Amino acid sequence: MENKIYQSESDRIRLWTAQSDPVISCIQKDGRSLVKKEYIDKKYGESAWVFQTAYGFFREYGATLLPKPAGAESPFWLFPDPKWIVAGKGSFILELLVPRSRVLLFEREKWQKILNLSYLGNSEEEEEHFHRELEAQGLSTSFEVFSTPFYPALRAKIRKSWERLFTLETEEKEALQAALWEIRKEDIISCRKVT
Repeated sequence: MENKIYQSESDRIRLWTAQSDPVISCIQKDGRSLVKKEYIDKKYGESAWVFQTAYGFFREYGATLLPKPAGAESPFWLFPDPKWIVAGKGSFILELLVPRSRVLLFEREKWQKILNLSYLGNSEEEEEHFHRELEAQGLSTSFEVFSTPFYPALRAKIRKSWERLFTLETEEKEALQAALWEIRKEDIISCRKVT
């Protein structure tokens, strides 16, 4: 199934996200907030390279589907189903109503595979076949492909498979995740601080 327009509130989609005080302050001051890559390095420390690998793909390929505004270096993560929000004390839960034309929708489970640097097959059989291909090269996981410089062809094959992220096989809200290149003040319906 192609990544169709997900109809909600006419041409808008209702989304939820948890954000920190600096994001809220930026929105109040500038009318919008953008994500910088340095925030990811700061947040994830030693494991940042894994996130930057996955996010790097998302930034590059996602921008071919929905161009980034100037200054946007990485997306915000949101959910059409608020039950997936993880909000720590002091953070803010935002409810947004965003034009569908500014939203990248994808399946959460597929994104989790990409965050694990795994091959994203069209079927379980295809993923098993790829795993056997790894084993034939003496590898047990695709993570090993990215943690050394020795497997450029396998790395390229895995990254190419990630393009399947944006082909939706379901439109069930609970299975989806969303990304925005920017959060605008006019998108916000409600903002609640977690206490």
